[in-house]
Amino acid sequence: MRIWLFFLPYLISLWFGDLPEQKFWICWAGSLWILLVTFMGWVTPLPKDRSFAQQFMRPVIFAHVLCASYMALSSIFFFFHYNGYYYFDKLDYPNPIILAKAAQCQQYYQLAHAALATGLTVRLKRYEQNIYVASPISQNASVLLRMTLILFVFAQGVSFFPFGSAFRSNLNSLSLLASLLFFVQALSEKRKLLFAIGLFSVNVSLGILSGMKSATLIIILFLGAHYYSRYRWRTLIAGGFALWLWFSFIPTISVYVRQQAWFGSQSATTAVQNALTGISNKTVDPRRLNWELLVFRSSEISMFIRYVDHVPLKRNFYNFEIAEQAFMGLLPRFIRPDGKSIDQTAMERVYEVGIVDWKTDKSTSAKPALVADAYMSKSEIGILITFFLFGFAATQLSILCEKLFGGYTLGSVLVFNGCFGIFQTGNCFENIPASILYGIVTMYFVFFLLLEMSILKRITSPHLATNIPNSG
Repeated sequence: MRIWLFFLPYLISLWFGDLPEQKFWICWAGSLWILLVTFMGWVTPLPKDRSFAQQFMRPVIFAHVLCASYMALSSIFFFFHYNGYYYFDKLDYPNPIILAKAAQCQQYYQLAHAALATGLTVRLKRYEQNIYVASPISQNASVLLRMTLILFVFAQGVSFFPFGSAFRSNLNSLSLLASLLFFVQALSEKRKLLFAIGLFSVNVSLGILSGMKSATLIIILFLGAHYYSRYRWRTLIAGGFALWLWFSFIPTISVYVRQQAWFGSQSATTAVQNALTGISNKTVDPRRLNWELLVFRSSEISMFIRYVDHVPLKRNFYNFEIAEQAFMGLLPRFIRPDGKSIDQTAMERVYEVGIVDWKTDKSTSAKPALVADAYMSKSEIGILITFFLFGFAATQLSILCEKLFGGYTLGSVLVFNGCFGIFQTGNCFENIPASILYGIVTMYFVFFLLLEMSILKRITSPHLATNIPNSG
């Protein structure tokens, strides 16, 4: 393995400590380099069982792209903003202090990305053998519809049981992804088309009304990733158009839903109508809201700068303190020594730095990003260890999913991305162990459910186990 290729941009950036502009661009472009090196297999070859496009939903590609984009690539808009740009128009003078801090944080991002790629690729060869095989009926639109409805019913039902809400999010994600697979398969089979289109419309509508920008974006990304292997250029064109529509409306709608429905007295439907009215009447400026989204919301570099300014200048590194709090989150709240929820312990760092004033605003959730917690634990060493383990866990859980669920489609596309969505963007330390644990429990629940439905069957012959194609 030539792991040093992942760390080459970071090592080069160390020579530009007094030149923030050059350091930022070396580190930002370095993330593109890491993606190229990973996908070309120059460090570790990608699994040979499928072509690149046909394994797009494995974490080494899909989660890798999403995590790197959110963490290390989207910061470019922040850098442009403090260079005086508004889109492509130069309207102001650069802010050299902020730019120097952004360059330093980008260097940390580059180190995190290199460690993430190392963890994702270090044991890729283990994809090649399954324990269970998925029945051909698993690709049938009717079966995918049954899976969608069963998972949806269970998602609603678990809320009535102790700790059930912890699993509801995973089951809802699984139900959504199963419904998208049903939509794709229904179009392919030309059966149940009206039902498939109706269910797809409901999912998009619920995503819009939720006020969560990611709820609709994940639908576009999932379908784009799925169709990319079949219709490469048509998918890129249609995906580009879908993203243009998304940026034209969703950021504005999200702002209205949050202001008027979450924290106001309006219904979500009314908030969406008000947003669309504002856009059509030109009383709201979607272009300004989009720029604010790109600069301050698509990346957390503005908050990361605050944490880097605070630690270790104003307080020492946390060492293992944050990690210990994260594993304490595995215990039920009523038996924890401090009795606090994991969200409360994570928000204490936000209040300490002053990103949110707890005296005046207790409703805002602005928990630190994973890279911020890794840095505050032990600077570069904390970042290296955290992101290597993060990437390693993602790949190993995806391999386990494919072994249990008979291959790529049910294993990585559906179950891994439904149960372990945390690997797509990361989160604060406190959320990761619990999210992985609940994901594993949900994974095994779905596994036994599909066994009962005769969709999965164990491979009994060792000869078959080594020669059966990776189904799906």
